[in-house]
Amino acid sequence: TAFAEPGQDARLGASALAVAALVHRRLATGNPEDNDLIRALARFLVAQQQPDGSVLGVWSVRTGRPVAGEYSKFGTGEALWALALVDRLFRGEGWDRPARRLAHYVATRRDDVEGYVLVFPDHWAAYGLAELGPSSLGEAEIAYARRLAGAFGLMSRLEAQSGPSGLRRLFRGEPASGAGLGSIGEGVAALWRLSVVEPRLADLSDGLAERLRCRASRTVERQADAAEASSWPRPDLIRGAWFSEDGYTQMDDQQHSLSALLATLPLIESGRNP
Repeated sequence: TAFAEPGQDARLGASALAVAALVHRRLATGNPEDNDLIRALARFLVAQQQPDGSVLGVWSVRTGRPVAGEYSKFGTGEALWALALVDRLFRGEGWDRPARRLAHYVATRRDDVEGYVLVFPDHWAAYGLAELGPSSLGEAEIAYARRLAGAFGLMSRLEAQSGPSGLRRLFRGEPASGAGLGSIGEGVAALWRLSVVEPRLADLSDGLAERLRCRASRTVERQADAAEASSWPRPDLIRGAWFSEDGYTQMDDQQHSLSALLATLPLIESGRNP
């Protein structure tokens, strides 16, 4: 079973996010009505997995097989997160095995196999590592988490120093979209959660917490407030959203920004103030 339009090729990321949504619904409501669907979708993710731990991004309707050599930019990390969530929900059913294989692939080979010159700043993979937790992570995965933290830290600093014009724009680039801004925050938040429970990453915890607070402040600063919304014909449709410099916005800009703000709440509630 895969999440796809009728007659269209099934894409890895769509099914992975469907799994994540259904697992969270199950955890929130306790309603087991979708348990079989969750397992069926998770089996599709596992069916896309190759012997080296990688997951192919597309299943072809025409051939009835995964498309060899075609990967998904975000689908790989999304599948890691989804399988880790399914393991949490159905502990003891063996879902940890494909999740761990995929985590090891992401940590050791994904950038080379899928053509990334530098570490790909994958916030979905950060979600997956945090969900798997210390007992499932080897030294390779811990080293990868450190590389991710470095990438997100650099992106966070550059975005915080970006500007609409002048030298800041020239040397630090334009401000990120709402989706970009939120994705950085999501990645930092996931790694911070992991650092709190993983002694091998404890030395990163305060730095990640500082970055997370910075991201949250920047996100709130970029959100359209009542004053900005008042200049539009329908202020009620504008207030609370995140826009690019040219006034464009889409679902991802709201989704990732909101997720990043929500992910900051545990840090605020913990009282930690680096």
